[in-house]
Amino acid sequence: MKHHFNILPALALCLLTTTFVPVDAQVAPPRGRDAFRLQFRKTWDISLPDPVKLVETGAVTDPKRDNLLMVVGGKDASDLKRTLLVTHWDGFRFVTDDSAEFTGAAMDTLLFGRFHTSQLPVVKPATATKPASNKAANAIITTESVFEWNGKKLGRICLAPQIATMGLLGSQGSDQMLVGSGNTAALFEVTDTSNGPIVARSLTSNGGYVRSGIGLQELPTAGVTETEPGTRFAQSAWDNQNHWFITVVRGKTPAAAVGGISTTVGDQIVVSVPRMALRDKPFLMLRPGDFEETWRSDPLPGRVLDVRVGDPKNDRKEGVLVLTAENGDKDRHLYFYLPSVGGR
Repeated sequence: MKHHFNILPALALCLLTTTFVPVDAQVAPPRGRDAFRLQFRKTWDISLPDPVKLVETGAVTDPKRDNLLMVVGGKDASDLKRTLLVTHWDGFRFVTDDSAEFTGAAMDTLLFGRFHTSQLPVVKPATATKPASNKAANAIITTESVFEWNGKKLGRICLAPQIATMGLLGSQGSDQMLVGSGNTAALFEVTDTSNGPIVARSLTSNGGYVRSGIGLQELPTAGVTETEPGTRFAQSAWDNQNHWFITVVRGKTPAAAVGGISTTVGDQIVVSVPRMALRDKPFLMLRPGDFEETWRSDPLPGRVLDVRVGDPKNDRKEGVLVLTAENGDKDRHLYFYLPSVGGR
């Protein structure tokens, strides 16, 4: 039985439209210990004091320092109050640099990237020796608003489209966001016009890779992010060093769900990589059969809410960050895994 993978524009823009076969049929689990196999090891974990729903990483406050971004949910499912936190690691804990409130939804989004460009005419200075050009700027995309760091604090620059499920990163020029899902999905960027910043025109992809902005939340179209029943697409990372396609295998469902919430216990993170002969192939040209499983985590004591790739403690160590809900969805926890070769 085949399962459709409609992560990108229908992918009517021909970015990633493809069909997945069950993971067990396409991915060979690691056999024994391979001295050259990419593995991951947990290097730290930390409890969070707030009901965090999504996390993200990126250089928000300083281009040379990574931040951890968090979207804090409401008191219960009916409370749509959300708080965006921009934090940094001070050596002991994640300290808040600034926060902003916005109205969320049943499914929220959080993305950071070069989503903001200017379409205004650029005036070339009389002393300039090179042509002036518009450059893409970093922006934080949430369910309701687009935020930027103005040098001192967060600033809301415009309303966000609903709902930006994915970011297309690493493309030429600005990054792009995927708005919607299935056949109605389209790529957008935030642009400046004479009337101020707005979410503007639909774009054509220049390549790149996808970064999920909704974690393990369910899309309106049931099953579109499942690679097989019980296995969900979580994240991808594609640069000169990392070629990772990350999924989550759901654990067992307790006999009695707490508060009516569909929880799981024992979720596992799975990292797959392109087969050796295809390691240099662009992300958007790869197909399911091109991947093989390289690592699978031990079962986690809860269910996975979000998976991101980054350097949240800003210690020059990029890895896989996992947000979980534990203790009947009452508690939040972060786990961080660093890559190693052969499990070292």
